Amino acid sequence: MSGQHHSAEPQPPAVNSVTEQQDHMPLSTMGDTPLHSRRSATNDTGISTAEQHTPRYVTRSPTSRDKEDSSMAQDPKWMACEATKVAISAGIRHIDCAQVYGNEDVIGQAIREKISDGTVKREDIFYTGKLYSTFHSPKLVRVALEKSLKDLQLDYMDLYLIHLPIALKPGDVIIPQDENGKILYDNTDLRDTWQAMEECKDAGLVKSLGVSNFNRKQLERILSKPGLKYKPICNQVECHPFLNQSKLLEFCKSKDIVLEGHSVLGSARDATWHDLSVPVLLENEVLKSIATKHQKTPANVSIRYLMQRGVVPIFKSFNPDHSSKNLEVFDFSLTPEDMNALDELNRNHRYFTLKHYSC
Repeated sequence: MSGQHHSAEPQPPAVNSVTEQQDHMPLSTMGDTPLHSRRSATNDTGISTAEQHTPRYVTRSPTSRDKEDSSMAQDPKWMACEATKVAISAGIRHIDCAQVYGNEDVIGQAIREKISDGTVKREDIFYTGKLYSTFHSPKLVRVALEKSLKDLQLDYMDLYLIHLPIALKPGDVIIPQDENGKILYDNTDLRDTWQAMEECKDAGLVKSLGVSNFNRKQLERILSKPGLKYKPICNQVECHPFLNQSKLLEFCKSKDIVLEGHSVLGSARDATWHDLSVPVLLENEVLKSIATKHQKTPANVSIRYLMQRGVVPIFKSFNPDHSSKNLEVFDFSLTPEDMNALDELNRNHRYFTLKHYSC
């Protein structure tokens, strides 16, 4: 598989406050991130000529762990394929996925079908993939990327992220363990993994590089790498009114790194991956009250809250009505009083606990 070399790295435009510049659209929805883009009256993709490689919206591909809509077929791959096609038809152009989700083949199929029916061209789609923890060894990074590209049947990715700042023992097992159930880690240095990522970019297999679920210290480790060629353009982390990531957001802005928020609407109530003791975000009374005032949904308010702070929200849904409704965030603004009230909801509550990766 060969990919054309892309020497010019797409850079996200500077983020102004949404109340000052209404055409900024920092928005994503999870196939499983968007970077900032601007609405263009002359371009039905919502991407201006100068920002043609920056996603309009991001959708995260639903995974086998997602069970949002029981009315749909129960095959997780079929659901992911259909949800991605619905998202593209609704105007979403940034598809965020990962090898570990196990559905890149059908996400690629959905993209190809929407290209074939004339809805989009390949250059309209901004595809994000992720390097999983069992592939951190430098010799495995390109192997993993090329496997994803083969499954997707794409020549290149627009953005490739280190999925987690945790290296696990290489192999086919998602969470490798010994006979006593202890997680088997690998001692690969994140900086060595990053250098192998840079080589993939130089080979034309990916246009831009970023990270996911990194804290400040882990970001600084990459940024301080001797001979750093490309810095991360984004960091995708859990972010919502219960976990607003204000300190990390401030740091990322100081380094011109876009902060992307996943789980922006809370999360599925799946005890395997999520902390069920955290209250349901969209049932919060403050959120509901602000939504009623603006004649919007609590989901709209949560998404808009992150947008006005300069965070790129990522969300997903199997429900076509929800997918469209979640995009109705550009015709209103939250007042300073609204923003202050939502700031007060921060409790550093995490839905995604990473408990499987702890000792």
